[in-house]
Amino acid sequence: MHISKGSFIFTEIDSVYNLELFMKILYRISFLSLLFLLLPYFNGQSQQANSAAYNISLPNQNGTILSLDKNVGKYVYLHFWASWCEQSLTQFPILNDIYAHYHQEAFGQADGFEIYSVSLDSDRNEWLGKLSQNQLIWPQQVCDFSGYASPVCRQYQITSTPSSF
Repeated sequence: MHISKGSFIFTEIDSVYNLELFMKILYRISFLSLLFLLLPYFNGQSQQANSAAYNISLPNQNGTILSLDKNVGKYVYLHFWASWCEQSLTQFPILNDIYAHYHQEAFGQADGFEIYSVSLDSDRNEWLGKLSQNQLIWPQQVCDFSGYASPVCRQYQITSTPSSF
């Protein structure tokens, strides 16, 4: 089946692989669109200039403590995920693309874009394995291995993954 309408061409999807690929692309486009539609809202309405989120200070994969408040003056995408959550894992290619493209960009008074990822894993090896497997390019990956019992989950009222602010 082949239908032309304007400049768009619609064709029948002939295999499960093509359907899965189509859905992944559609999901990425939707996620990116939503993120950038919401950025002005967060900047102008819900976050006042110099207002602070609850600070998070957790260890990265090398044991170095990384604090959320070191990102003052930047747009920060605060991302909660877990290695066992498939929906969390499907976001990684999208987040890699967003970070690579917008990390150095200036947005009004914000000087750059950062992603601060908090894993809700309780197993260090599982966490490190998913970091390596997914080749995440942003450096701020932290975990306290407390899962949903982490004080950070209570501060941000995290009840499911993925969650983001």
